[in-house]
Amino acid sequence: MNIVVCIKQVPEPGSIKIDSETHRIDRENLYAVMNPFDESALETALRLKETYGGHITVISMGPPKAESMLRKALSCGADKAVLISDSDFGGSDAFATSYILSLALRKLEPFQLLLFGRQATDGDTGQVGPETAQQLDLPVLTFVRDIKLCDTGFIVERISDAGTERWTIQSPCALTVIKENNELRTPLFDRRMSAKSEEIQVLGEKELNPDTGKIGLAGSPTRVVELKAPAWVSASEILEGTVPEKVSALIENLKKRGVLK
Repeated sequence: MNIVVCIKQVPEPGSIKIDSETHRIDRENLYAVMNPFDESALETALRLKETYGGHITVISMGPPKAESMLRKALSCGADKAVLISDSDFGGSDAFATSYILSLALRKLEPFQLLLFGRQATDGDTGQVGPETAQQLDLPVLTFVRDIKLCDTGFIVERISDAGTERWTIQSPCALTVIKENNELRTPLFDRRMSAKSEEIQVLGEKELNPDTGKIGLAGSPTRVVELKAPAWVSASEILEGTVPEKVSALIENLKKRGVLK
């Protein structure tokens, strides 16, 4: 079974700075890590490989420094790493990113399973997985927490507002994975060492030959008007009186804040 996992490098929580000119995240001078939701997708792929056998390719779109994240994935047990990197891809929104990813993924076919994290912690849209699946004309399920192989594809357990659902989905397909029970394993020392020297395939505009009207900032239909970090305000209030009086005061405070009606 060939599995492809799409992973993204995101700012470490607390290190995000906003560019006042572009209203976008300033990614030049921040400490970046693998998106936690994508870590869960990678761990899911590793468990599937251990259970059923197969080959895992990790792919990411980002600057050259994203190579370190891909090497971490290799050290955890992925078999191959691909980096999509080109200055012309900078500023791509979810739609443009999914288009570029789809071009690269077509070069990796055939694969039976395409995995994404539920969402990225920086953009937080949850759109890249489903949009990439649409670009590739693949069936897709989101919020997946368990995957089992079957004759026609996969039996998938996913969460929804109504509870837990069980689906059968044909192969090849795309799934977005939640974090539940899927913490990425710690790589062994020897794998960390060997991952440092493994080759990472790099794909740019020359290799993918995209429609230039669909990439980068110019090819992104989304426009960020304003983006800023929220101001955190911490305050406390001590309620006085008897227990019934404190309860009544607490309920009134919650109603004022819209928590209770």
